[in-house]
Amino acid sequence: MSSSRSLDRFGLALFGTLAVLPVLASLGYAALYAFGLTGLLSRGFTLAHARSAFTTSEVWASVGLSLYVAAAVVVLTATIALPLAACATGSRPLACPCARARRSRTSSSEPS
Repeated sequence: MSSSRSLDRFGLALFGTLAVLPVLASLGYAALYAFGLTGLLSRGFTLAHARSAFTTSEVWASVGLSLYVAAAVVVLTATIALPLAACATGSRPLACPCARARRSRTSSSEPS
């Protein structure tokens, strides 16, 4: 049991070292570069780059388009996934479009 735990801890440490740590290091370097604290042309701390980026209309148009695409993907995914999940679990048969189609075929084929 203890060898399994130590193996789990080793796996978690290995994941953190190989996957998480490089991402955090690159984000830190990008932040230092953006504030002018590192890089080839650095001259010390400045907010000029951030100011010039957030005052252009292209950046705000890009942010708006990104939000629009994200909202469209969420709505489309939820519209497709929720009925499929209802069909798969069988918890809400009325929400399942497959069940409604089967019900309408069987009710129309039965003699009155």
